[in-house]
Amino acid sequence: MNRLKHAYVLLAGLLLLGSMLLPSAIQAQEPDDEEGVPKGFTRLEGDVVIHNDRIGTRSVWNTNLWPNGVVPYRFDAGVTGGERFQFLAAIVIMEDATDIDFVLRTNETDYVTIVESTEFENASFAELGRQGGEQFIIVGSEHWDNTYTLVHELGHALGLRHEQTRIDRNHFVTVNEENINPDFIGNFNPAEGRDVWPKRDYEAFGLAGAEVYDFDSLMHYGDTNFCLRDINEDCIGNTIDVNAPWTAEWQDGIGQRTHLSRLDVLTIQFLYRRSHWSFVDSTHSGTETGSFINPHNTFGEGIDAAANNGRLFIQPGNYSAAGVYSDPVVLDAPLGHVRLGN
Repeated sequence: MNRLKHAYVLLAGLLLLGSMLLPSAIQAQEPDDEEGVPKGFTRLEGDVVIHNDRIGTRSVWNTNLWPNGVVPYRFDAGVTGGERFQFLAAIVIMEDATDIDFVLRTNETDYVTIVESTEFENASFAELGRQGGEQFIIVGSEHWDNTYTLVHELGHALGLRHEQTRIDRNHFVTVNEENINPDFIGNFNPAEGRDVWPKRDYEAFGLAGAEVYDFDSLMHYGDTNFCLRDINEDCIGNTIDVNAPWTAEWQDGIGQRTHLSRLDVLTIQFLYRRSHWSFVDSTHSGTETGSFINPHNTFGEGIDAAANNGRLFIQPGNYSAAGVYSDPVVLDAPLGHVRLGN
């Protein structure tokens, strides 16, 4: 259904002349070679940018989600028909894996505009999550056929950060600052206060390695990204090393751009949860709403919050669960390592 929808949308747009329906991007989106990012934007990390008008606002780093998982989008007039088909292939991949719905913008106030950068041929950029108003995914002219690079940028637009910016990343990987181009050191800074899932706290319940840290994530840097180069333009060394005991399995695997990982998919699905889903996490403290970010921390609260015939997702841990429960609820432990007892 999604493939048919987007094919129809694109065909209709071409027949009605996209240049009439989709006005050109504003001048502020023209790239600036001296800064290494499109003019009018500031780099936050790697390919994550923020429009300068938003600097200092609460929306810069907050996980602002798209209501009901619906993301309105439009193509700039400079994006060709073939490039639109390429981008729609990335949209279909994301939609098929999650419950996100990308819709062609009509009059929505908050939306994403997809633009091409000819100056940055091998670089693409996206703003993080729903920023409010018009925001951009900027695609390098040679990136249109790199489908999962486009999916990576869609991940940022949905609110996903780079995996190696997790505040607990040093347990799993080592960032070699001496091998990083000094202009891009900031790309590797841990994101203080960032929501992390899965959490290292779960190790106490038997999880380890790739169950806790997503080496396979589409949102992870490769092991030589932003490296310093010698006179032959070769990297002088790895910018990221995978720590033991995961080195052999994952050193060559980080930074893949061929698929969404299992945890990528789960995270997006959970951030944009269905109305009848509720979450419980025994390690959580603070606000409890039953959401993925603010789950309940006891089994009883989770069951009470789950809708009749709903689904309760249980994060790893030990839970006191004795009792009589009359409403039918599906229990789901996607990471396993859950014990229900007295």
